[in-house]
Amino acid sequence: MAAKWETRYHESGHALVAHVMAMLHSCGMILNSDTDAYTSVIEDSDGSEAWCIKRAAVKLSGPLGRILQRGQPLEWDTMRNEGEYHTDFEEAVKIFRTHLGQGEHFGLDERVDELMNQACEMAHKVITPNRRIIEILADETEGRDRFSRDEIVATIGDKLS
Repeated sequence: MAAKWETRYHESGHALVAHVMAMLHSCGMILNSDTDAYTSVIEDSDGSEAWCIKRAAVKLSGPLGRILQRGQPLEWDTMRNEGEYHTDFEEAVKIFRTHLGQGEHFGLDERVDELMNQACEMAHKVITPNRRIIEILADETEGRDRFSRDEIVATIGDKLS
C-alpha cells in the first residue's frame, strides 16, 4: 500500500532539510505504507554539536512541516504530545542527550531545550520559504514505494528559496 499524502508530505519535509544540510543518503525516501515510511540520512557524525543540531533539524523537519501545513501552533507540546510527531521529537532529544553524555532516555533539561530550539529554528528557516517544494515532493512520490536521492535532488532542482 502506498503512503498517503500526509505521510509523503511529512517525509518530504525530512528530505528537503536533509538535502539542504547535505545529509540525504543515496536511498532517499522509503514509502512502503502509511505507517512504514522514512527518509534515510547519512549517520556518520563528526561528533560536533553543530552536526547534532543539523541532524536534529532533519528529525524535526517532518513534524514541523506538517504542523505549519495544518496551521497548528509551533510549540513543543504539539510535537511532544501528537502521536505522529512524538517519535521524531523523541529521537531529536536523544541526539542531544547522547551528545551531552546524558544517555538516550527521554527528557528535556535546560541545555537540551536550548539545542532543540536551535535545531527547530534551523529547520524552520529551511521549511518556511520552501513549503511549496515539500508539496511538490509529496505529489511526485504518489504511488511510489521509493524515491531516490537523485529523484529528490532533481525534483528540488533550483527551486530553493
